Amino acid sequence: MELLRNINLTLHVSAGFIALVVGVFAFASPKGGKIHRLSGKIYVVAMLVVAFSAFVLALIRYNPFLFMVGVFTLYMTVTGYRGLGRKQRKQSKKLEWGLIGFSMLMTGYMLINIYFVLDKTHSDFIPVVIVFSSVLLMFIIKDILIYTGKTEMNANKWLLYHIGRISGAYIATFTAFLLTNINTDPAYIAWLLPTLVGTILIIYFQRKYKTKGMGVTSTS
Repeated sequence: MELLRNINLTLHVSAGFIALVVGVFAFASPKGGKIHRLSGKIYVVAMLVVAFSAFVLALIRYNPFLFMVGVFTLYMTVTGYRGLGRKQRKQSKKLEWGLIGFSMLMTGYMLINIYFVLDKTHSDFIPVVIVFSSVLLMFIIKDILIYTGKTEMNANKWLLYHIGRISGAYIATFTAFLLTNINTDPAYIAWLLPTLVGTILIIYFQRKYKTKGMGVTSTS
């Protein structure tokens, strides 16, 4: 079991580092260009490794916070990547509906942990669980409205959707990196500060591309 943990820890850290570095190129390069498409694909693969290795690590040694980050990262990465594809062509919604169901179950599990599992030694992380769970539920509800046809989407809206989701996954990974390497008092500052700063940046870039009304070439 310890060998399995060490292997997954190595994968988790390595993939997280790659995602953080490559993500900068994806965000900074011209949208739709070769660098953006290549770095975007590497980023998505790295983030998927981050998410699934987080699940394994959290199960080997009980860690609801790491599991939460894994669920959030998986949801944001997959929906963000496939959202850009929906901008240009029709896709099956089966994967999205399965991901919505899985994420809702896991979010419920996280919230139950607040009441039944977390003790006073983990009280600093309760706001983190509430914030991440609430944000994830917000995105899930938004997607349910989209996939049931209650919210109308066009090419530019799918582009903004893609930017928001992929950026959100990056924030989650950067947050985990800060928590691992920096100690703050209270501890939840390292969790919530990147979310606050990242949200401001996401809003800025979404407004930028909404104003331009531009499209990008799919990374898929």
